[in-house]
Amino acid sequence: MEKQNIPTVPNQWTIIVKKEDTKIKRNNPFIIHDWIAEDKALRLDARAYKLWGIMARNKNNFQFALSPSYIQEKYNMNKYQYNIAKKILIDNKYLIKIAKNQYIFYERPNLGGIRL
Repeated sequence: MEKQNIPTVPNQWTIIVKKEDTKIKRNNPFIIHDWIAEDKALRLDARAYKLWGIMARNKNNFQFALSPSYIQEKYNMNKYQYNIAKKILIDNKYLIKIAKNQYIFYERPNLGGIRL
């Protein structure tokens, strides 16, 4: 996977979405829904589940910049809730840091090759 240099400001994170491989290959921006991944994510705190859903709706290998102000404006989640949600996703291995302010989002927790 080739990392793109997406312009960001200091409060933004660059997110790269990683999903389970699917047999359906289409050139389209929409996703195949992973019900097992969603079932696991539903066990998260409500704030973390909301942020998980925002990231999970993107297709595999999609890259985007994410900021607390965008999340607040678009999804009515304040900065405090956003930061707690990010921490929960990091602690539960949905977000894995790969560089300063760069993370890979896994639709299912990444436990070092163990598939949940």
